[in-house]
Amino acid sequence: MKMAVLDFGKTNSKLFVFGQDGRIVDERRTKPDWIRKGGISVLDEAALHDWALDAVDEAADAHGIGGLMVSGHGCTFALVDDTALT
Repeated sequence: MKMAVLDFGKTNSKLFVFGQDGRIVDERRTKPDWIRKGGISVLDEAALHDWALDAVDEAADAHGIGGLMVSGHGCTFALVDDTALT
């Protein structure tokens, strides 16, 4: 089974696909966009979401991904309940 790993960073975000032997079989990268909201700079989460969705879809089609792990920088969090990720 191949495993995909999404790593969301403030400077770069990456998707790696690992084979069963632990070697990287595919890699995709993007430099996240920053936008201004309420007078502060924030990551453009909509653009990052679209990139991640496309990257995972393409990797799954190419490699038959069996699992997905996600990593993010220290100030990342997500609110989850039974019906949504917000």
